[in-house]
Amino acid sequence: MFKEIGTGDGGEVGIMGSIGENIKYFREKAGLSQNQLAHRIGKARSSISQYESGKITPRMGAIEDIARALGCTKLDLIGSYVEYHLMKMPITPLDTLTADELRLLDAFRRLDANARHMALAAVEGMAAV
Repeated sequence: MFKEIGTGDGGEVGIMGSIGENIKYFREKAGLSQNQLAHRIGKARSSISQYESGKITPRMGAIEDIARALGCTKLDLIGSYVEYHLMKMPITPLDTLTADELRLLDAFRRLDANARHMALAAVEGMAAV
């Protein structure tokens, strides 16, 4: 479940939750049903349902389409989620990274979104062994 968080600048209350919870929050805020959102972005209603339930994570292209349809930004949908998880990660100063780690980071930054997703899955799979 997501929780509402203040923006700190007197602006609108943001949310901190999964991407699916954020999609649902902004869809309901826009007054749209899952069917209406699905129609606007050319997807099946079941896709919207699976996004919102967290069964599947939409690709960046779908997130862009959803944000456009809901009148919000991509960061509205993924930003709080990403920031929340980054806050939980230990910070490693760059000067403590090995040469191999720096090479990996440099190569990773040159990948497109799909390749980054595949690279992360491969590295996480190898690290789990």
